[in-house]
Amino acid sequence: MAFKLFEDAYNKRRDEFYSHVRPEHRALAERKERITKAELPATMNSYERRIIDPNLDNTALLEKVEYCIRQSGQELGEFECPSHYNDAVELLYAPLLVKRLREAEAEIARLKEALHHKEDKRE
Repeated sequence: MAFKLFEDAYNKRRDEFYSHVRPEHRALAERKERITKAELPATMNSYERRIIDPNLDNTALLEKVEYCIRQSGQELGEFECPSHYNDAVELLYAPLLVKRLREAEAEIARLKEALHHKEDKRE
């Protein structure tokens, strides 16, 4: 009986959430492949962003994160320390992660190119 109440509450909340999501946006979010920037709908509400953003490809996700970081406030100065956890995430760790992910993506691209060039030489 208690589980039925939880299940009903969950289903009601899910249905309420998805009532704000257009079917084409839901279909995009539920597909198996990552979503590129070119595939993003021109308009999305907050509910649609919530289900689409976790499925963005790395390039689109990094652009979104960088945009949000720029909007969140000033950067930490060279000799400043975060005053609380939100500052640490927003002003220190997120920018560092984005920088390192960009560097890793550039290195992966370089390695792929070198591998492709090496394979071309074999032929």
